[in-house]
Amino acid sequence: MSKKLLSFLGTRKYIESCYSYNGNVSKPNHFIQMALIELICNNWDDGDQIIIFLTERAKNMNWLGKNANPGANFEIGLRERLEHFKKKYHLKWLIFLRGELKMNYGKFLKK
Repeated sequence: MSKKLLSFLGTRKYIESCYSYNGNVSKPNHFIQMALIELICNNWDDGDQIIIFLTERAKNMNWLGKNANPGANFEIGLRERLEHFKKKYHLKWLIFLRGELKMNYGKFLKK
């Protein structure tokens, strides 16, 4: 059975932090998603998925970097950081408009 990491991306400019889990400490990073991958997804395989939920504003502020959107919070956004991360996983991102999270989004998670 495949594993899935579900995470929400916000719009704030995150402070670089180290995260810990089971006595292991992540490398400094602005995004908790990167720390979660480092700390708990290290034995994942091709069938496993990382699913990021975001709004259009979160996409512009933190998903994309300044190359794609000059108003972004970071030079390199989360999308580019995840693409360069040397782990095996499938990446999905779902953009929701205001109020859409109330709908049944379970159909997106089945694939």
